[in-house]
Amino acid sequence: MGGNVEILLTEGAIVTQDEDRRIIKNQDVFIKDGKIELIGKNLRENADLKINCRGKVIIPGLINLHTHSPMTLLRGYADDMLLENWLKEKIWPIESNLKAKDVYYGALLACIEMVKSGTTSFLDMYFFMDEVAKACKEVGIRGFLSPGILEFGTPEVKDVQDQMKMSKEFIDKWRGDELITPVLGPHSIYACSKDTLLEIKHISEEKDALINIHVSETRKEVVDSEKKFGMRPVEYLDGIGFLCDRVIAAHPARDKTHKRGKRCSNQHTCLRDEKRGSRFREKVWNEACGIFRWNRIPM
Repeated sequence: MGGNVEILLTEGAIVTQDEDRRIIKNQDVFIKDGKIELIGKNLRENADLKINCRGKVIIPGLINLHTHSPMTLLRGYADDMLLENWLKEKIWPIESNLKAKDVYYGALLACIEMVKSGTTSFLDMYFFMDEVAKACKEVGIRGFLSPGILEFGTPEVKDVQDQMKMSKEFIDKWRGDELITPVLGPHSIYACSKDTLLEIKHISEEKDALINIHVSETRKEVVDSEKKFGMRPVEYLDGIGFLCDRVIAAHPARDKTHKRGKRCSNQHTCLRDEKRGSRFREKVWNEACGIFRWNRIPM
């Protein structure tokens, strides 16, 4: 269905996104050129498609804040393992064999599934991200796409400096696209050194680009950070001057040991639930996470 199709939704309960999250019952919504044109009762606009929504809710598109979309290809390949073992023994070895076309088809499947279940925007990290962008454009979903940066290399680019160069080129290529927003993607504090993280922050300032990073995903990552840096991951990132309002942190846990007596509240956070059968669930580091509002991502 093309973006120029006019759609009239009738008699539905609209779940708003205002401060009170009001629910307005028995309302019609008229959509034209892919945008909401009118909201009201008994709208009489002619439309190519009319959908009676009596007994249903009308909500904005959902936003998936953390994905690795091409990994639809790896479902069921390895489950119920600790993250480090899962990555090193299973995922990274098999990913080393993936080609650009594999990433495209995995992302295409993910995009189709997201749209079918109401997701219209997602934040992704992987490699061969031009292929993910291609899938997004084909399906018509908004993708905030971050080529992963890891100092030990990716299947696409091995050298970390080349990865950062490629990320800058990716930003320049896709900036201003209707559906694609390029994002920087340092994988984690265990895959990127302090120098790499700060260089990425510099690029984000230069390019006005968001940063997507994993933080405190497992108990081991937190414990390792305390042993290596004397600080939890969030505190470490704050201490080196990495955190800012362009950072989106996936998985972050509450930093109870922050020695400066403050929480680093100037970055966005998102939360994913337990995965791969891990028995440890990180606590939500930012209390606002449960009612997360992301004003930089359109639906």
